[in-house]
Amino acid sequence: MRTHVAEAIEGSEQRMRTHVAEAIEGSEQRVRTHFDVVAESLRDDIRLVTEAVAVLSERER
Repeated sequence: MRTHVAEAIEGSEQRMRTHVAEAIEGSEQRVRTHFDVVAESLRDDIRLVTEAVAVLSERER
């Protein structure tokens, strides 16, 4: 009986570990994707500011 209970607990623990690992991995992918989108947007904003500064600098010459 004890062996059966111990095996059931171990199996439950392993399933929980697998579930948590998969949830973390999925979350990690979503965070990376979101960060990539934010970083790309930031690059675009920096490019626009750089172009605006270049245009203003040319006007002053």
